[in-house]
Amino acid sequence: LNTTEIIVDYIVNTQFPYSSLNMVRLPYRDDHHLYFPASSVFIFPDEQYLNENNVEIQKIRIQFELPAGWLAASSWGTDKLTFELDPPTLDTLMAGLVGVGYYSANSFTANDLPVETAVLSGQGEYQDAEVTQAVKQGLKSAYSIFHFFPIPKFFAMVHFINEQPGRLNGNALGWSINLNGGRSLDRTQWLELASHIFAEIFHHWNGHVLNRGEDKSIIWFTEGVTNYYRVKNMLTSELITEEESFQFLSKELNRVFHSSRREDKLDELSRDYYSDRTAMDLTYSKGCCVTFALDLLIKKISSNQRSFDDVMKRMIERYNYE
Repeated sequence: LNTTEIIVDYIVNTQFPYSSLNMVRLPYRDDHHLYFPASSVFIFPDEQYLNENNVEIQKIRIQFELPAGWLAASSWGTDKLTFELDPPTLDTLMAGLVGVGYYSANSFTANDLPVETAVLSGQGEYQDAEVTQAVKQGLKSAYSIFHFFPIPKFFAMVHFINEQPGRLNGNALGWSINLNGGRSLDRTQWLELASHIFAEIFHHWNGHVLNRGEDKSIIWFTEGVTNYYRVKNMLTSELITEEESFQFLSKELNRVFHSSRREDKLDELSRDYYSDRTAMDLTYSKGCCVTFALDLLIKKISSNQRSFDDVMKRMIERYNYE
């Protein structure tokens, strides 16, 4: 080949083991949109072709030609039709999100952080404005704890596509999050989806900055503490009432109480996170309940001068994760 640029066919790649764990990690298509959970997943030139022609992929450029009314929405900006991406490896799966379809987009700032949202609407009451407000409140509530953003920008993509109203999937990739919710939601179902927005946002501090790395024994901290802060931050943002926050927490406590592994230690549950669904669920619920109890205890012994917020700030300061 006598050129540095070639055109090759591609196929949707779902070969990576974890891609089946969560719907938002898989490419998705219907009559209204195309969605790729990490940009490099669907760019997969035929390996035999590359080997036979001694081709090494260094960069991949994609250009979309969209049907009328469709919008390109991605981690690199809305209405951007051309992308230059790294070749697909396990390391580049977290490159970002790409969606094209009947999205509505919105841009704003949260404490000077550039933010974009893209919503693929269903037919329910809770849509664009509510999603934008939840994203803004989630970012501001976390910022009020840590006083910095660990990302230079933020992108949120929300699809109201699931046939089952209560079914939710969510994921954070780099500086972006994606959530899939039901086509039509009542207030309870909307608050559950909004709580996932708050959780995925909080993961940018607890999970991205405070990175668990290879130590699976502290998955409960990344997931369980975040599970608590999704409720706490929704309450401080006045998105929910105090009574509604206790309803959220009582559900978590109920899951722990009725679990067959409720007596197991959190580090043991964390190590079984990927092999036992009961353990996975308890890392969220029991971790949440322990954090709630510690938050109350710290407030009590400090006469409300301290809280678990101070633990989170101290950990980031001590371990200097950037």
